[in-house]
Amino acid sequence: MYVSGGLIPTYLTISAYKLVNTFWVYILPGVVSAYNVILVKTFVEQLPASLEESAVLDGAGAFTVYRYIILPLSKPIVATIATFTAVGQWNSYMDNYLYVSDTSLNTLQYLLYKFLNSTQELTKMLQQGDTSAIHQMGAASQLLTPMGVRMTITVITVIPIFLVYPFMQKYFSKGIMLGAVKG
Repeated sequence: MYVSGGLIPTYLTISAYKLVNTFWVYILPGVVSAYNVILVKTFVEQLPASLEESAVLDGAGAFTVYRYIILPLSKPIVATIATFTAVGQWNSYMDNYLYVSDTSLNTLQYLLYKFLNSTQELTKMLQQGDTSAIHQMGAASQLLTPMGVRMTITVITVIPIFLVYPFMQKYFSKGIMLGAVKG
């Protein structure tokens, strides 16, 4: 759980499942992680056993108990895991860098990473007095600084997460209150 198999075995696994240069390489490898399984297991174990027992006494089977009792009560943990996974994947540009060569599948993070690197190279050329960099950048060369580009990229990458979080916040507070009330 704490130590991954490494880059080469991960690449070989993704290649064996034929996920290289597909959109699924962004989704499938992060669907199940050991940490998320432990979170869900702990959450489900703290649900009141009396709910399941009463459903079984009423004649419900295992799938019915899961569908109508456990799954609806698990919305807070599902929302938490979805948010953790979405933020982790949103901030990842290495998946794109390692597993995708098709430019139509490039992620925003990877494009911003490439833009930041090219900006830093042009800034370095300007500092060294290279006149070709001035012609490439034009008037923007006077206003463009690496720190300004970093801050712009930070704002661009944070806005979608800020837009998603308010929708998930109600599940977080329900999850906190569910574990706090004993009776």
